[in-house]
Amino acid sequence: MGERPPVAFSGVHSSLPAWSGARTGDEGAGGCGAQAVHVDATPVRFDVPVSGVLLTRLTWRNRLGQTRGLKHIADGRPERSISLQGFYRLTPEAADELAEVVRSA
Repeated sequence: MGERPPVAFSGVHSSLPAWSGARTGDEGAGGCGAQAVHVDATPVRFDVPVSGVLLTRLTWRNRLGQTRGLKHIADGRPERSISLQGFYRLTPEAADELAEVVRSA
């Protein structure tokens, strides 16, 4: 808690070898030219509740510009984590709303 988790991803298709299995000398995803990228993640916190109403408004955008929200929200709580899996960037509006929740905590 309070630490930034290490995050590395390549952006390659999930059917290609995962970077977690990369070894010294590997050239990356079967020669497609992808490179691992490290980013600083947001510190993990468990002390700030996010309202169910906000969960239904959060939206993410993939690299193709497609926007999507969370699925499987019932009574303000996520029932499944599948819609949180993958590499997506919060839309600016959703990032602003989450930042405000953290600022006001």
